[in-house]
Amino acid sequence: MDLFARLQAAEFRARFYMKTIQGKPVSTGYAVGELYVYKTLSLECTRTAIAPEDISRETAVLSAALAATKDNIKELIAQDRKSVV
Repeated sequence: MDLFARLQAAEFRARFYMKTIQGKPVSTGYAVGELYVYKTLSLECTRTAIAPEDISRETAVLSAALAATKDNIKELIAQDRKSVV
């Protein structure tokens, strides 16, 4: 590979694969590694009146959603533990 081709390849890698990120350091020194960026979600909630006869049904829907979320979190924790060990 000639010099020009190597320079083009290096520029391509620098542009598309390598990024410099600065943040708040937790210790002194220099580090190279994978970066995980977590973005927060913006949630909008609206208030809706529930008719008295629908309260038990809506409570059941909420309970089912909470149970599904709990199971999902347990699965994520198990997957994370497998990837660490």
